[in-house]
Amino acid sequence: MTPGALKNRAALTGRWGGDLVDELVAVGHLEAHGGRVARSAMSLDAELLWYALPEDGSSMGNQRARVDLAWPPERYIEARELLLATDEIALGRGRGGSERRVPTDEPEPKPEPAPRPAAVRPSAAGRGPAIDQGRQAAQQVTKPPVPASRTKEAQRADLHKTIWRIANDLRGSVDGWDFKSYVLGMLFYRFISENLTAYLDRLEREAGDAEFDYAALSDRQAAYGRKETVQEKGFYILPSELFANVRRRAASDENLNETLARVFANIEGSALGTDSEDDLKGLFADLDVNSAKLGPTVVKRNVKLVKLLHAIGDLDFGNGGFTENTIDAFGDAYEYLMTMYASSAGKSGGEFFTPQEVSELLARMTVVGKKSVNKVYDPACGSGSLLLKFAKVLGKDKVRQGFFGQEINLTTYNLARINMFLHDINFEKFDIAHGDTLMEPAHWDDEPFEAIVSNPPYTVVAEFVPQAVSVAAYQSEAELEREFIRLLQAQA
Repeated sequence: MTPGALKNRAALTGRWGGDLVDELVAVGHLEAHGGRVARSAMSLDAELLWYALPEDGSSMGNQRARVDLAWPPERYIEARELLLATDEIALGRGRGGSERRVPTDEPEPKPEPAPRPAAVRPSAAGRGPAIDQGRQAAQQVTKPPVPASRTKEAQRADLHKTIWRIANDLRGSVDGWDFKSYVLGMLFYRFISENLTAYLDRLEREAGDAEFDYAALSDRQAAYGRKETVQEKGFYILPSELFANVRRRAASDENLNETLARVFANIEGSALGTDSEDDLKGLFADLDVNSAKLGPTVVKRNVKLVKLLHAIGDLDFGNGGFTENTIDAFGDAYEYLMTMYASSAGKSGGEFFTPQEVSELLARMTVVGKKSVNKVYDPACGSGSLLLKFAKVLGKDKVRQGFFGQEINLTTYNLARINMFLHDINFEKFDIAHGDTLMEPAHWDDEPFEAIVSNPPYTVVAEFVPQAVSVAAYQSEAELEREFIRLLQAQA
């Protein structure tokens, strides 16, 4: 569950057991809202703290953990106390100034002779009972056994936790916000490689070649179908440059950084002169394999790149093959990573990502009574999550003429196009433009749109407004609005 997402309490009780739901409410992981519950913001903080602690169970000092997370003391204490209450971490050995993870096979800790002091929560937060009361309530309930057959939701949650752990373990000294481009970019590289391979394998096997394996072809053999494939998929990847094959040779490739740079350039170059050129151009621009952020020398950079390739390659997206469920898993993992990166960096995330619950509400409100729409448009699309919610609400084939948007931030614009591909929206079904929608709208000729949605950056003020308009000089909103329109027309 993501923070704020309301779930039916009875349904969760049936799935998890009433005792566990009561315990999660008592300690603060969940917040009760009548017959429904929502995951608390503090619960997400607890998850971030848990992954910041060493995986091997060794202790980490409070000061170092706070610095790594860039949190004030009170935020750190609240997250720590929640994890202590649920026995997911324990105090480190020593003077109590450190914490460690509790291994899953470690026996339940014995109740302490005296309760630890409760953390003082800020009065403005207004969040439920004190943590110590929650811990005492949690110690009185017995956790139900884990069911033998795990739900799809639980498997997805495990996958997300694994991805986040990998992302943190790999980055080392690289700032998490900077390292996101490498994790997200490599996830995209794997996706389009497997997507293309599955597509070509299916076509050939349907034509009668049951043993066809595109990844096993030589580049010369594969070149024969290049033109037709680019027309259909919008890009092309030679067999030797597929994610799986590059990964297999990575450890012995002394020039891995150059290999990857060439592969990324070739993928973008495969669309030159075609209808998909603008959709592919610059997609790998933020994945700089020669950046000093990865290491001071080529050898150290390549070591990190090898680890990244293997970590992304080892992720299990289920089903043993590339299916619709796999596509959903890739897309969900991508959005989960963006949410976590924004949270851990202390950003609101609104500049590039609309929370899924908000996106779904807006999408459903927009299509009430409709089973399909001609096209959807978001003038401040960020990474495209709001647009893509229409594909989930209606079905991507029910958005008949595609998804349109514009984004001013270059990195976020690249994320939006990657997000489209990761949700298997083919290049001819989306048109994401880069630029300022107010000053240079890119989709005048694409109107009308049957659905227009947006979560714009309300705090951003157009550059010309402060220079030309003094709000205090106008006696009414109507006067100010007329002047604003005049300025817009003058800029056109």
